[in-house]
Amino acid sequence: MYNFSEDLKVLSFSHSDLDGISCQIVLSNYFKNIKCLTTNYGKEENLLTQIEAYADQYDLIIITDFTPVSILSSFKMIKTPIVIIDHHETAINVANPKNNIFIN
Repeated sequence: MYNFSEDLKVLSFSHSDLDGISCQIVLSNYFKNIKCLTTNYGKEENLLTQIEAYADQYDLIIITDFTPVSILSSFKMIKTPIVIIDHHETAINVANPKNNIFIN
């Protein structure tokens, strides 16, 4: 599968609710160099601007607790690998491990 070194420089985006922050706590306990940013429901589309601004500074971008369906196609323009890990059934139709989108 994937072997993400704990030494990677990681940018994490998640919802600012309990399950979103919990995801970032778990990631922060593994990755040594991680910046955690949050977003609220309905504001996920603003994520693309932030990712474009920061992407070149990081080795990996991880989005947890939501799947920004409306901007997924724009991610192809970003060179930094993006992994999406979500648990909401509303995202099940976009699950695609080949594109690093994992829904469980």
